[in-house]
Amino acid sequence: MVGIGGLVLPVLGWIIGIVMMWQSPAWRRVDKVVATVTPLMLAALVAGAVRVTWLVHDRSEEAEGHAVVVSAYDVAWLGCAVLVVLTAALGLWLFRRIASGARISSA
Repeated sequence: MVGIGGLVLPVLGWIIGIVMMWQSPAWRRVDKVVATVTPLMLAALVAGAVRVTWLVHDRSEEAEGHAVVVSAYDVAWLGCAVLVVLTAALGLWLFRRIASGARISSA
């Protein structure tokens, strides 16, 4: 639900999937933490990369004659695409863990 929900309803689906996962006894605590933290860290990395690119782009416009500089929009779109792919891969990893009969925790 986390990977698929995050693709169908980008933010709300991910939140619903995470809540369902944390309430389920079928997942180990490490699975829950990885599924919760990984997309948040990736989103923070994308936001940081966009910010740095934006600052570099602003400074490069002050100096004339520079070569082509990557736009912050390009970094943002690439970051969103990478975030979607990696979140879907995380969902597949979680699906394989549960389908392979991963240990059921009591927590």
